[in-house]
Amino acid sequence: ANERIFLLSYHALDKRAWDRGLWRAQRRRRIVKVPTMSVHIDERKRIVVVEGSGLWDMDLFVKYSPVLADCIAKARSRYQRVLVLGDFGAIDIIPAEVATQMAQWSKDTYRAGDSAAIVLSSSLGKLQIKRILNNAHTEFFDSRVQAEHWLQSRPV
Repeated sequence: ANERIFLLSYHALDKRAWDRGLWRAQRRRRIVKVPTMSVHIDERKRIVVVEGSGLWDMDLFVKYSPVLADCIAKARSRYQRVLVLGDFGAIDIIPAEVATQMAQWSKDTYRAGDSAAIVLSSSLGKLQIKRILNNAHTEFFDSRVQAEHWLQSRPV
């Protein structure tokens, strides 16, 4: 029944009106994907938590990289190791220029013993994050619970 309604709707409109309607719908969907990022230290679990969604741009990276660097430095001084939980379930593909800057920042910030548990479902996103976090031991998970469990089981 839905397919018939779709076909009748398409034929009832002229092609240009239909295309404009689809374009508006796509534009509305894009507006919903506002880039967000939050960073904090979970003192009880001793992990740095980074949550992100949407399309990260250079402005967002410039705004949050000092905050994340500060959290990582505090975690390193308090706990002698850095455990990062990245919850990026709703993140889009990271633009190449932002990924390049993030990779350089990561190289300067993370050390060999650091670990990152990333919650992310996109295969391409996983490849990008793996390339960006080249210094930290990184594992990918489908759920935040699994990621936290893996981080807590890391040897000191």
